[in-house]
Amino acid sequence: MTCDTSVPPRLDLANKSPTGFSWGYLGSGPAQLALAILADYLRDENAALAHYQAFKEKVIAA
Repeated sequence: MTCDTSVPPRLDLANKSPTGFSWGYLGSGPAQLALAILADYLRDENAALAHYQAFKEKVIAA
């Protein structure tokens, strides 16, 4: 059995980093990752857009 763990970058919501995801700092790659994770998890685009910066700062950049 295989499990697809990929998350679409959701450039349609906000194009913060067209070159890909990153983490460990406060930049564009971590912003795109935070947005993609929240959009996937919450299944609510507006909520993801409202909270991805805080999520980036508290989780992705840490």
